[in-house]
Amino acid sequence: MRAEERHQRLPAWARSEGRVEVASVAREWGVAVETVRRDLSGLERRGLVRRTHGGAYPVESAGFETDLAYIGSDGISRESGLTTPDPVVAYVKAKALEVSRRRVFLGHHGTFGAGGLCRFAEVADVEAIVTDTGLAAAEAHRYSLLGPRIIRV
Repeated sequence: MRAEERHQRLPAWARSEGRVEVASVAREWGVAVETVRRDLSGLERRGLVRRTHGGAYPVESAGFETDLAYIGSDGISRESGLTTPDPVVAYVKAKALEVSRRRVFLGHHGTFGAGGLCRFAEVADVEAIVTDTGLAAAEAHRYSLLGPRIIRV
């Protein structure tokens, strides 16, 4: 099996099984253990897996954490939360919020009151909302009652 194929299949294996074991991969694919280790090291440098002793985890299971996430959306409403029309985008944004200790929503006043097909967060999931002064003060206050601090600039 060529290196390019291994580099495509290893992250997929890690995602489907939750983990890859160096010895199992080497045995299954008929390659040297050292080859699998080198492949996993390269994939880790590209951010696709996280190496562990004897194997690797897919990056979404690797315990990644960030201090602060700034996030936008196609729509935000008190009833529907933060939304987007694309389920893949919603999944990625939900994951970004999940691994962030602090979350800030950035949005133009025109996104307020709009709902989309895919909700990825509640308004209360963000600690602050930053928007422009086009959002009326009374409406900003109604959002603040759900938890986040509202900053109109």
